[in-house]
Amino acid sequence: MSISADSAPRGEPQNPGVSPIAQLGRYTILFRFAAGGMAEVFVGRMRGAGGFEKPVAIKRMLPSLAEEPRFVDMFLDEARIAAMVTSPNVVPTFDVDTDDDGAPYIVMELVVGASLSQLQRGMSRKQSQVPISVAVEVI
Repeated sequence: MSISADSAPRGEPQNPGVSPIAQLGRYTILFRFAAGGMAEVFVGRMRGAGGFEKPVAIKRMLPSLAEEPRFVDMFLDEARIAAMVTSPNVVPTFDVDTDDDGAPYIVMELVVGASLSQLQRGMSRKQSQVPISVAVEVI
């Protein structure tokens, strides 16, 4: 099933029973979280045997770029490199595949919380700086 920006709601679902947008193999896409110049990020659910479920982040290349081999290569390089890194400071990569339209996607651990840029903006509004202990932890 194709996913388009027009069909993908933004933000948090209003209830946990939100209707899925699409199915990508064993991954159910629940809602669009963000979009950038090369990809969209969705919140989804991974399903397995015996009722196993795990929330995941699904980063999917924009369909308009999926036809450009150099962009596909860059996207897949990102997935390969990320999969080789094991660190508590790097989001684990679980899977890489392509959708029915041939657009590649990366399945990663879903991390809920504020981004560093959100933290910096919030501190700026308060005319303050990120505490040194927090900066050291991030680094």
